[in-house]
Amino acid sequence: MKRILSEAGFTGIAMEACPLSLDMAIGRGLDTAVQSALEIGPAARALAEQPPEVVAAATREIAKR
Repeated sequence: MKRILSEAGFTGIAMEACPLSLDMAIGRGLDTAVQSALEIGPAARALAEQPPEVVAAATREIAKR
């Protein structure tokens, strides 16, 4: 990130942690949040061509978190 910003002409670049909490379900509960996690992002890409039993196991694990 710093490299990209530097190459774009920015100087004095500082990074700091920013606690962030996202409600992927937009207030619609755990099942919706799990479904969203399975439809977008890294989980969706990782599970795209997996057999149903792998997707089911991943779904259970995501719901536990």
